Amino acid sequence: MVVLIKNNKCVAKVETSTILFVEKDGRKLHVVTDRREYSYYEKLSNIEHLFDSTFFQCRKGCYINLNRVTIMEDQCVFFDNGMTYWLGRDSFIKTKHAYVSYLKKSQPDRH
Repeated sequence: MVVLIKNNKCVAKVETSTILFVEKDGRKLHVVTDRREYSYYEKLSNIEHLFDSTFFQCRKGCYINLNRVTIMEDQCVFFDNGMTYWLGRDSFIKTKHAYVSYLKKSQPDRH
């Protein structure tokens, strides 16, 4: 899936697989990818339908791509490109449980 980002400075199409997280900040969305961060005026509800099961709503107005997470510890999410994202205690616990479930589902059965 592709997110279309359009603001005064640029127009970009961003593959959802490259997104680390999407965060709402007032009326703007911040879309953070491997290479850069985009900020533009958009409602989160207008792009939520593009997120598949790899995206998890870790708190109100924020989705993280569980497929890009490598480690979760001490209320911090570490992504595969070295970036980090801090969460509050309750959000971290909720997200950690979702990450464990995601990992269990994505692992092949061992017989």
